[in-house]
Amino acid sequence: MPLNFSFNNPRFSIQAFSPKKKRNQLILSIFVIFLTLVILGILIYREREVLLSYQWELRLLPALLSFVLFSIALLLAGLLWGWINRKLGSNINYFTHIQYYISSNLTKRIPGTVWYVAQRAQLYNSDGIDMKFTSIASGVELTLIIISGIIISLLFAIQILVDYMIGLWLFIGVFLIGIIIIHPNVLAFIFRRFKVKAPRLDYRNIFLWLLSYGLLWIIGGVVLFCIGNTITNIPIEYIGYIIGSWALVGILSSLLFFSPSNFGITEIGLSVLLANIMPLSVGIIIAIISRILIIVYEIFWALAVVGYQSLSEKK
Repeated sequence: MPLNFSFNNPRFSIQAFSPKKKRNQLILSIFVIFLTLVILGILIYREREVLLSYQWELRLLPALLSFVLFSIALLLAGLLWGWINRKLGSNINYFTHIQYYISSNLTKRIPGTVWYVAQRAQLYNSDGIDMKFTSIASGVELTLIIISGIIISLLFAIQILVDYMIGLWLFIGVFLIGIIIIHPNVLAFIFRRFKVKAPRLDYRNIFLWLLSYGLLWIIGGVVLFCIGNTITNIPIEYIGYIIGSWALVGILSSLLFFSPSNFGITEIGLSVLLANIMPLSVGIIIAIISRILIIVYEIFWALAVVGYQSLSEKK
């Protein structure tokens, strides 16, 4: 199994945490959770009129299923992040990678998406891992996410691209650039350029990572489908359309990685696309509720990580 891979490089071997480092990590995680709660409050306040005017008829089972699927996807994403790191030379165990992934993933909700890379770099730096290593690994992850998202968009949302005249050539161009970036020779050059030691990747792992991230895009679309079914009945034949819409909007949002904020882009994009299969007002509500619930799910798991870290510090 590829997840058992280990690269013996003392530069990346896990070090014992000092109490101070543990405490700093805990404080950082709590601060990010608090900031995300503030952003969640702003989002709810901003959309209060739409939320209060809607005639709610909630279905709990789809909501519960969305949480379970999201949790599975979050775990898989954490494992993939750990797999990438270990293939690049990190010997930190997968459980720690998952903790760091969940903690830093919440930072994506802060305007200026690049902050989550900074938090990751800080967390791993406390283990003696060069910040440049973590930043490049995050770049590899983002590139894989974008390429796999484009593939899923072309599989499930090709008609959307045609109907809305979204530049197909733009997607193809981004796809080709991404393929070049994750080429083993190019990655080796990038690591040498930044003076970071890492083993050469192989095509097999890159292919498996693309398949895995493609699966995560599909699960994300199914999570949106379940969330939509918490407030209205969406026929199962639309699930492919919703997966395509989720991937397409997600890719457009990812391409704004270096913008100061993509706050609202996801909601607007999903609302417009969902309006093709349901009333616009319902599509808007689903887009808003999906944003709120996903943030709530992320906060739940971030709190679980903080709770575990707090208990570990006391031992």
